[in-house]
Amino acid sequence: MKGVHAATHFALSSDELDVLYDTADLTGQPALRVGDHLFRGAEIRAVEGELGTQLTVTLESIPDLRVRTFTLFVPLVQVEQGGTAEINVLGVITTTHSTLAGPPLGQEKTYEPLDLAGTAQVTHS
Repeated sequence: MKGVHAATHFALSSDELDVLYDTADLTGQPALRVGDHLFRGAEIRAVEGELGTQLTVTLESIPDLRVRTFTLFVPLVQVEQGGTAEINVLGVITTTHSTLAGPPLGQEKTYEPLDLAGTAQVTHS
């Protein structure tokens, strides 16, 4: 019987976006690809929470206009070495609006939820 391990590689997509996440790349750092953007190490902010590990990266920062972030909710996924598991997870693009005078009137943050589907597997143990 093969050993069971926590997944370390996640390949996900939605109609709008492709996402790849590795808990550790060849340098030992986490790596998150969101569309054409690649983030590594400290560029990825990770928080453990009720919904799993929340990974957040900054996609765009335009002073006095907006900051766009992407958050991926990654649950624990157990798979056999060499196997894969089909998964469905949530991603959220958050836009925080700003002005020179501070937060604008009305809603400061807007959210675009993304249903991401794909696979999880172990690429190292």
